[in-house]
Amino acid sequence: MISKNVYLLIIFLFSFSTYSYSLDLPELKLNNRQKNTLSLKNLTKGYDYNKKSLNTYADRNFLSKSILNDGYKLDKNSRDLSAYFSNKLNTKSKKDYQPWDSKKRFWAGASEIALLEFIPFAFSAYLKDWTGSTEKNWTKISFKTMWHNINNGWFYDGDNFLTNFFAHPYHGNLFFNAGRTNGYNFYESSLFAMSGSAIWEHFMETWEPAFNDWILTSMNGINLGEITYRLSTLVTDNQLRGSDRVWTEIFGAIINPVRGVNRLLTGETYRIFPNPSWRNPKHIQITLSGGARRINKTNTEEFANGIEEGLFQLKVNYGDFINTDYKTPFSSFNFYFDFSTGDPHLTQVQGYGHLYGIHLTKNKKHAMSLIESMNYDFFNNPGFVFGAASLVTNYINAWKVMKDGYLILNVNGRIMPMAATPNDYFAGPEGRNYDFGPGVGGGLSFGLKDGRWDIFNITYNTGWLWTQSDPAESKHHLHFANLQLQYPLKDYFAIGVDLGTYWRNSYYVNYDDVNFETPVVKLFFKTAIL
Repeated sequence: MISKNVYLLIIFLFSFSTYSYSLDLPELKLNNRQKNTLSLKNLTKGYDYNKKSLNTYADRNFLSKSILNDGYKLDKNSRDLSAYFSNKLNTKSKKDYQPWDSKKRFWAGASEIALLEFIPFAFSAYLKDWTGSTEKNWTKISFKTMWHNINNGWFYDGDNFLTNFFAHPYHGNLFFNAGRTNGYNFYESSLFAMSGSAIWEHFMETWEPAFNDWILTSMNGINLGEITYRLSTLVTDNQLRGSDRVWTEIFGAIINPVRGVNRLLTGETYRIFPNPSWRNPKHIQITLSGGARRINKTNTEEFANGIEEGLFQLKVNYGDFINTDYKTPFSSFNFYFDFSTGDPHLTQVQGYGHLYGIHLTKNKKHAMSLIESMNYDFFNNPGFVFGAASLVTNYINAWKVMKDGYLILNVNGRIMPMAATPNDYFAGPEGRNYDFGPGVGGGLSFGLKDGRWDIFNITYNTGWLWTQSDPAESKHHLHFANLQLQYPLKDYFAIGVDLGTYWRNSYYVNYDDVNFETPVVKLFFKTAIL
């Protein structure tokens, strides 16, 4: 006679064994009535082979009452024990679970803003050795410095290009996600980025608030913040288990640290619940390319004087600018991230996301749209430097010329609340050797896109920048022309060449004008991840 405790242990092991990666049903000794009960229809309703879900199994009574009562005579205590463990395991997968970011949580977002202000300040104030530093210790804040900053308005700071056009936008991206991951929509989260930047500029530095920092941290932070929010959501899958879940959560947290921390603190890192409906867009392409680039470091006509470096690029086409939902900001965007073997290593970051748009014409053969987008540009290479936060109006025509092929024309005009380009005569003590100021510009591009490949694309962009930073007696006219060709070798592999030239006409009041030109040539191999 088996004791009651041993019998309960057997029942527990039976219940737990259902959480496996396969269920070998043919080995069950079932009579005809049981086989009919365990029909294919019940099987597909009760158990999801793809997810291997014990929770679904328990919720829908995969083993029907007729089988339990006829084939497996369980006493009341055994059934209670089985139900107990099923319910305990099932608490993380109830369909009525409301995700953390489905509700606005102001105090959680405000607390994260406070931490995001304090952490970089604390690192600089307490971990950095200021002894012998030529840089002013800007961390010696007090109520006096705060009141001074409030009353003395804005200026343009002297930080180097990487700090102003990458570090500040990245900080703004964290501010933005303090709102976005706590239930606020795109526009509401934009206020988090603007407020977080304003607080930092006025209260967390002894320097007077920098107008360029506020614009770049806010605008480019919003751009980068929504992109990282969507990419992190794409990477993580709330239905996964095991090592796959662990790795996707790690990658998602690397892309978006604020979202990663919130998921960990709220238990969503390991909770099983439905993914958001917008998580996986209908059109998405992710490519990696590697190759070599030759670029002139100095203003010379001889291209042989250029330098060579290895170049690697991650490119994401998220959504479809032609067929997208124009009412949802950044439901379509392009993102570029380039890394060079030369110096500087971080050589290009760009994010183009639509804010709003309308279809002027749309049918099977032709689509014409008017789209307002927010653009983030960061170019930092031996040949030229350019950075901007822009609002761009795009007029797009797309003609379908083959099954998955479109000829696409884009004519655009842009307003740049803040942009930067080199100053040939100025070098500040903190590393700034470029001019700040607002600008306007425009451009056009025309190309053939076949599926995931840009078979050819020709682009010309131009812009005017008026210097507002010290020294303020200059203006710049910028140009960039580019031709890119790609030849697909396989469905997921292509080779290509990129030919471009950049030139700048800079006009100074007290110095000679400068005309600077540098060609750029890239050869690359490209592979498609998605």
